[in-house]
Amino acid sequence: MFGDDLDDDDDSDDDDKEDDEEDIQFDFTNLGANPSTEDAAEEEKQGGDDSDKDHGDDLWEESRRKAEADKAREADRVKREANILAEKEKAEKKRMAEARALGEQAKAKRVEQEAAEARRLEEQELEAEKARKAARELALQQVNSVQTTIDTGDAQRDLMKQYEEEFNDNYSAGASPSSDFGF
Repeated sequence: MFGDDLDDDDDSDDDDKEDDEEDIQFDFTNLGANPSTEDAAEEEKQGGDDSDKDHGDDLWEESRRKAEADKAREADRVKREANILAEKEKAEKKRMAEARALGEQAKAKRVEQEAAEARRLEEQELEAEKARKAARELALQQVNSVQTTIDTGDAQRDLMKQYEEEFNDNYSAGASPSSDFGF
């Protein structure tokens, strides 16, 4: 079969691919700055062309300017990130302070409500105590104001009247006590 002669550890195909990729890659950055040795030999034969040197210098200058611009942009980016971070921290501190103040307000309100509830309960207790004292005094007054009276019916009243009249007639109507005995 195909591939039976290859071991699992054999990666010669991979090495070939990597070699091919290395061959394909070319260093384009140094193309204008460092001419190959063949190009340098030709320039020396021709006496050297200043335009190529100027062109290489121009590329070098452009490359340096780009590097400086990149550094400046990177510095600006770092500065912006620092500013953003500082603003985030400032906003977070502000939110924390607002939350703390809101918590303190809620706590103060709760304490105030608890104090109002305590005052209300105390007032209710005082009113209940006053009501108990008033009820006790009223009960004492009622007990002390009770008089002993006899409630007799009409027949008994009439009988008592008749008895009083007879008593008054028999004992107070006579002349003297001696006359009763005949003296």
